[in-house]
Amino acid sequence: MQQLVSKIGGRMARFGFRQIDYRDLAMFLQDGEIRSKNHLHAQACHQTSHANLVQMRGEPVFTLPHGGVVNDYVALYFSPVTGFAYSVHKGKTNVIAPDGRDLGVSSAASRIFLVVNVAEVVASGLQVSFSNSALNKQAPQPVVIDDYGRLPTHVNWALFDEAPLVCAIPEIGYAGVHGWCQDKDSPPKYQVRSSSRMAELLVKDALPVDLIACIVVPSEAIFQAVSAVAHQYGFRGQIVKKSGCFV
Repeated sequence: MQQLVSKIGGRMARFGFRQIDYRDLAMFLQDGEIRSKNHLHAQACHQTSHANLVQMRGEPVFTLPHGGVVNDYVALYFSPVTGFAYSVHKGKTNVIAPDGRDLGVSSAASRIFLVVNVAEVVASGLQVSFSNSALNKQAPQPVVIDDYGRLPTHVNWALFDEAPLVCAIPEIGYAGVHGWCQDKDSPPKYQVRSSSRMAELLVKDALPVDLIACIVVPSEAIFQAVSAVAHQYGFRGQIVKKSGCFV
């Protein structure tokens, strides 16, 4: 596996980030996996997604190499700095409890990132694919591939890797990402930056928690809560406190 991990991925190792409500961590660790929305035994999570986008991702509007719709996959982004994360940070997204209650504005203070090494996920033998932009709109039409060898050119990594970098996680070898992800008219390369920076890593059906390299938390209080849950379920990855990944 180590040869595959180091062979492909451009000038630096690539990682996938899934932001969740920390209250759902125990369920994932107990189940041993993070399941897709359409999984036969779907998990009742705290939801922060916009209903219209969830609906689109449940329809056959994108061509996926392993079939199905986006909601048949566990989705991760390639950095912690995305338009979705910014929306949560700015208080523009409500959190819905598993029982359907609206709990009000979702706060970054209650969010955590589950981080995987992309090469390790590929090497595990799971059905994995990659989009070159966000799977939440059709213009420009995202392209999804399952050829890991094409990943260094399929995603616009220049928009991720330009200096200055923020949110580095040296504990796992993550070098960080450029701190801005919003669109700009000039220069032209930034006109689709937001969508490009939300390129997705898709894992069919479920992602085993054993592939989680680390959990990133925003504060000491959440660090203590997450550490207790991780110890209870024998989580073997790292837990790191990086408040800068949540702003």
